[in-house]
Amino acid sequence: MPLTTTGIAIQILASIRAHRENLENCTTNDCKVVVNYLIRKFSEPLGRVNESQVKMSASVAAGEGGNTVRDHAVPVIILLEELLQWPDTHVKVTLENASRVEEFLRKSLLIVEVTRNEDLVLCNRGYQRAMPPCWSNSDHAWFQDPLARYKECGIEV
Repeated sequence: MPLTTTGIAIQILASIRAHRENLENCTTNDCKVVVNYLIRKFSEPLGRVNESQVKMSASVAAGEGGNTVRDHAVPVIILLEELLQWPDTHVKVTLENASRVEEFLRKSLLIVEVTRNEDLVLCNRGYQRAMPPCWSNSDHAWFQDPLARYKECGIEV
């Protein structure tokens, strides 16, 4: 039987909950490994029903660059850290909370295909595992914009 977005969302909630209830035996890194994997697996069922969000840089669209890299617009570690900050009421294993996780991941899981050189620009600017500071600034035009890293680096998507 194939994976489902609801099933993955429930597993994410269960992992976070298990960590919080077993702090003496379950480290944050234990939880992060599992949730990281589950976030990445969330794209599989989306792809089966053509709900995956995939974009490409202008360079890739123009056929430049040869080998390309499929990059999470918002690094998975950022999504994971955000989920770990959710209040206890939002990580109880319920269908309502599973729907909340599904909505969050559907909105956040955007893949951008970039050239190797563009990927190197992102890495050199420190954005392999981070978003620019403006992403968290509610007064900035790029607040919560999943393409903020690319815009900050001058990569047209």
